[in-house]
Amino acid sequence: MAEEAARIAVRPSLTRRQTAVDVAVAILLIPASSSASLLLAGWLAPGPPNVVLVVFVQGLLALAGLAMLLAWRRQSWHEIGLKALEPRDLPRSLVVLLTVFGANMLLTLAIFAVAPQVLRDHLAGLQSIALGLTADAPLAGALGLLLLVGFYEEAVARGLLLTRSRALLGGFWLPVLFSSALFGLGHFYQGLYGTVQTALLGVVLAAYTIRWGTLWPAIIAHAAINVLSVIQLDRLPELPELG
Repeated sequence: MAEEAARIAVRPSLTRRQTAVDVAVAILLIPASSSASLLLAGWLAPGPPNVVLVVFVQGLLALAGLAMLLAWRRQSWHEIGLKALEPRDLPRSLVVLLTVFGANMLLTLAIFAVAPQVLRDHLAGLQSIALGLTADAPLAGALGLLLLVGFYEEAVARGLLLTRSRALLGGFWLPVLFSSALFGLGHFYQGLYGTVQTALLGVVLAAYTIRWGTLWPAIIAHAAINVLSVIQLDRLPELPELG
């Protein structure tokens, strides 16, 4: 269908050098905002860092940095796929969510068959993150924060990075794989399994974003994954070691 052949618009006025610079900005934006958020959160609330405050400030800084870049390039959010939300974006997000669950299930089964302890270590690490979020704020506040995370990560990764990767590399799968690999590497703190899992998530989100030409299905699905994961991990019992 014509509506499914829509593509994210890329302004031809950007040179290849400018596009490459924007790719570098997209790569550095999240870690830079993370470091700055730690400093600001420490200044606003001295003492041990509050996880919720740090993540919230990080999201605002990432979005502010993205807004500044777009203003510098004289582009709108629409041009990186952040268009008006439409009713059809909701069922589309369900398609994305089910695809992610299916791909993740296959990866999980494969890793569990080969190296189950790797999977258990990964779950234990994620469980500590989930407990940190829910311990520092009411569950409703933590879930609202996860919606923000889904929004700003998609705006940077599938909005800026994917759009610029398509302009720089051309085609479909090469920019999808390139941007998803970088997205996965940005989660290296979750270990090798977490990096691969996040890259796989990125492939699904990027492919659907290009197909439909809008970020909203990916944003909604990403936020839903964050929320469902934290709820599930928060209720998991402590995982015993194997052997």
